[in-house]
Amino acid sequence: MTSHESRAVRVGRALASPVGVVITIPLLVIAVGVSILFVGRDATREASLSMARRQLTEQATSIQSDVAFALDQADPLLARLAVFADPTLPRDEVLVRLHDLLIGRPGVAYLSISFPDGTFRGAYLNTKRTIEVQESRIGAEGTLVSRHVVRAGALQWILDEKNTYDPRKRGFYQLAEKTRARAWTAPYTFFGSLQTGISCTEPLYDATNQLRAVLTVDFDVGALSSFVARPAFDKARSVVYTRDGTILAYPAVEQFVRPQADKLLRHEELQDPAL
Repeated sequence: MTSHESRAVRVGRALASPVGVVITIPLLVIAVGVSILFVGRDATREASLSMARRQLTEQATSIQSDVAFALDQADPLLARLAVFADPTLPRDEVLVRLHDLLIGRPGVAYLSISFPDGTFRGAYLNTKRTIEVQESRIGAEGTLVSRHVVRAGALQWILDEKNTYDPRKRGFYQLAEKTRARAWTAPYTFFGSLQTGISCTEPLYDATNQLRAVLTVDFDVGALSSFVARPAFDKARSVVYTRDGTILAYPAVEQFVRPQADKLLRHEELQDPAL
């Protein structure tokens, strides 16, 4: 018997002895337990990742549905707005109607009617997300704006002011003139609020094919963000953005700080390290 075979026999006898069994079995149990622990850990991690992916996919689908629902409101709202696209209609009546049209419209920030002489009538969500209405007319010294709220079906004056707003110089109006059909704008900043948003715009023509009004249904970041579904996870953030990275909705924040500059909202502005 060689020395190697002798050593193997001695080891075998030692393991077969009562003391060897007492030592070996616990070691085997520990080894099996550690193996099961690692296998189980990997299986649990994979199951958790799979569940998270599934939930995030469902969340993305939910947000897609929410945004589609919000934007689909443009069609019926434009049809209703067309009824009031007549500058001879009483201002108070039209503004009250616009106010009522905006009630309960998730994601919609503004409804407006613009006329070729620069007169503008609209209903909008203010910074407190309550509805106000306005009419603006262009005068010799600028644009005269009268703002109101609606109380008990009647206008209640808030303030009069002057600014430089002329709807005919805005992108939505010029797009309607160019396309001569309903169209969606690219993202732009809204006058006054400076919020990033998009508009569905539509021109209306009279019997002589002359432009008589331009209608819009507007969606801004604040309105869309307050409507789209929130993430299934506490620390998850949902972002809706365009192909070029302009942010249209970011429901992870409760309120948006009023923009300080006339520029599109980009992910850098949100100061979110993940973005």
